[in-house]
Amino acid sequence: MSSLYEQSQNLIRILESRRSPVSFADLQKELSASRANLLRILNRAKESGTIIHQDHGGYALGAQSRESPGWNGFSPVELESLAVLWQMLENSQNEWTEQHSGLRSALLQRLRAMGIRIEDWEGRVRYLPQHRRKTPRGVFQKISHALLHRKVIRFRFAKSDGTNELREVHPQQLVLYRNGWSLDALEEGRIGHLNSLDLGIRQYSLDLISEVREVKINWIEIPTTTLAKELAGGYGLFAGRADAVAEIRFSGIAAFYVTRETWHKKQETEMQPDGSVVMKIPFVTGHPEELLGDILRWGEHAEVIGPPALRERVRKNILGMAAKYQKARL
Repeated sequence: MSSLYEQSQNLIRILESRRSPVSFADLQKELSASRANLLRILNRAKESGTIIHQDHGGYALGAQSRESPGWNGFSPVELESLAVLWQMLENSQNEWTEQHSGLRSALLQRLRAMGIRIEDWEGRVRYLPQHRRKTPRGVFQKISHALLHRKVIRFRFAKSDGTNELREVHPQQLVLYRNGWSLDALEEGRIGHLNSLDLGIRQYSLDLISEVREVKINWIEIPTTTLAKELAGGYGLFAGRADAVAEIRFSGIAAFYVTRETWHKKQETEMQPDGSVVMKIPFVTGHPEELLGDILRWGEHAEVIGPPALRERVRKNILGMAAKYQKARL
């Protein structure tokens, strides 16, 4: 069930989208609210500073609320930049922007008042995320709400074998990485599960989460420095503490591009006399999958020098792929 705050935001969005007052009965219908509950929603919206006028025709936003004076502190150039960033978010993460459609309307309205027609160049700024995983409707909103308000949550987490598990976690941070959102959280039941140093910090891809519910127990905070130490040391998102360093030689066109890329914040890159590039990258030996994928995408232009175990993993991958293409067609 939506919180009173969420319902008040929905009310404001409804009023903002109308040019004429909305009757009490219509608001009840659109919000699926009883008379008493709608009165509480209206009071909550007014308490937040929103001006709502009431007459015999119904309810409407006041002029100040429609103009959104909060945008007045921005220059036209800054507002244009915000509009561009918003469009990038819409192209990549609709589960975020759909929660704030009213805010976007206020931004565009303010720009139009300045004589700037964003519609003339909407669609000319494009961000094309690759292999993006779509978060189920409502999941992002519920998790971000729990994170900001320090709430413990329980949810279903899908596994690769088709089953799912019930998890109870203390949300710590949301991360947007490559193809989607993930949640870093403390799962008390898994402290010490892997070894004596296991702090119970886990990462959950939001596209695998469903049935999110708040749990009425005290939230536990993990310092951001601890999160960084536990999660950001290795390579990629689902990494952990780095326990090895990969040494990779790039040649040809790969050498040209990788010198301009950041694979890891602690990478070391060294140009070689023959024009090749050797890159050293920290990673977790137990989870080399993401690093393997980035190495293999360069084909013959990337060679793992060490460690031997990683080189062997790459060799087996290449042989396995070659074997599939060597089979005679039926």
